[in-house]
Amino acid sequence: MSLWGIYNPIFTFSILPFSVNKPDKKFMAMFMGFMDGDGYFDIGEQKQYNKITKALVKSTIRIRLATNVNIRDLSLLEYFVQILGVGKISNMSGDREQVRVIFSKKDLVTVIMPLIKEYNLPFLTSQRVKQFALANYILENNITQ
Repeated sequence: MSLWGIYNPIFTFSILPFSVNKPDKKFMAMFMGFMDGDGYFDIGEQKQYNKITKALVKSTIRIRLATNVNIRDLSLLEYFVQILGVGKISNMSGDREQVRVIFSKKDLVTVIMPLIKEYNLPFLTSQRVKQFALANYILENNITQ
């Protein structure tokens, strides 16, 4: 089941039928362009610890799509989260006037990557092309460690 839903300021979403709120190709092209220029794929080790002993239990692969922008661009990130129905916005710590949106592996697998493939939209910058290819390879081949 897809996670299409209605935006809620607390960042929880109601499940709606797929066809009610599906982002169109024009929106996805704009989203891809923004993430291509200002976003990045965060691919790395995700360590998991035992809550009681604090010992390392296992490691998996973390895959996220994220971007950091000035607080004045918060409404753009809110728009992305609202239309896609996934993602989490948070303030950056410290004195920086920045906010961040993160799309988790689940968000990528259930919403973003299927739309990218459906609309046949490529990333254009060489760095994002490489990052997307690596993320896609890991996900399609079910690589977990």
